[in-house]
Amino acid sequence: MAQPRTPESAGGKARPFAVEQARGQLRHLSSQISRAIKSSNPAAVHDLRVAIRRFTQAIAVTDMRKNRRRLKKIMTLAGEVRNCDVALKFIARFKVPHAAVLQSKLEGRRKESEGALVAELIKWRDRRLSLKWRTALDSTPSSDKDVDELARRVLGRIAKDFQKRGNEASSPEATPKYLHHFRIAAKKFRYALELFQPLYGSSLDPLIASIKSASTLLGDINDCVTVAGIIAGYKGGNRLADRLKKRQHKKTEEFRKYWKEEFTRSSIDPLSKKPVASSRIVSDRRKSAA
Repeated sequence: MAQPRTPESAGGKARPFAVEQARGQLRHLSSQISRAIKSSNPAAVHDLRVAIRRFTQAIAVTDMRKNRRRLKKIMTLAGEVRNCDVALKFIARFKVPHAAVLQSKLEGRRKESEGALVAELIKWRDRRLSLKWRTALDSTPSSDKDVDELARRVLGRIAKDFQKRGNEASSPEATPKYLHHFRIAAKKFRYALELFQPLYGSSLDPLIASIKSASTLLGDINDCVTVAGIIAGYKGGNRLADRLKKRQHKKTEEFRKYWKEEFTRSSIDPLSKKPVASSRIVSDRRKSAA
């Protein structure tokens, strides 16, 4: 079986690698847009949001940061649909008083949000924006940088920001809003690692898994805060908000404990010879380079 490529064996220039990754993410995004137009069910909306985040991270690596306004609009509209889906899920789970009233209100809100999202996705499709992005990717300027140099620059910068924000987010003084911002930073770090994973094989898997686990806890916290805000003005909303607040506190404590156990032992450098976030990375890199 062929060994995973390492930076030392992969060689090559940064631009072809970055453009290739961005093209792949663009193809996936286009597919998810078509899927969401046909049926904006919870799974399709979730996958659309993930595809946007992955593509946005990919074009950031290629230094194509312009013309992302429409993507941000789609992300916002998809987020509104998703928030309704999460709220409906909590209502069904906790079975609070006046659940039927809450469910009816939120279903109406979701339908309206879904209509706005689909309309924006149709505009994207009809204006052939995916093709325009592909053309722009093909015309990106050349670079003399090696792909290893690009990986170390991008991942080093994001890793440093991730740890700084995480240390602050895990403090007792951190607000839910700050935890949400760190959640976005964690997603960016994870997607950046996955972007360069073809170069490093399985050596990044443990770190990616740890970030994913932290993101899940942060997502639970953010869902509690978001849904509590959505239902605040509805009949029966206060009872559900109380349940969500307790869940929020519980998940926040779990996140602080997890961060302390996984990420505060030393600096997080995914490409160093001694990556600390998971000791298995060291042995995996040595095996892949053997």
